[in-house]
Amino acid sequence: MKTTLEIPEEIYRELKVRAAREGTTMTKIISSALEAALERPGRAAPSSGERPSKKKRKAKKIAKRKRR
Repeated sequence: MKTTLEIPEEIYRELKVRAAREGTTMTKIISSALEAALERPGRAAPSSGERPSKKKRKAKKIAKRKRR
């Protein structure tokens, strides 16, 4: 099945480099990562080491602009 995902540019670049280095596709890496994530017990909220949501990043960017 095909779908469209929005991912941060930095993660996209890292994914592309890893796929090339490992001689595989970005699709295979993403599929494996999703399968592994779905096999783990669910988490209600992201851990402190994960990136903030797109909405929070956008709000932070807007607040930063207002300070200028």
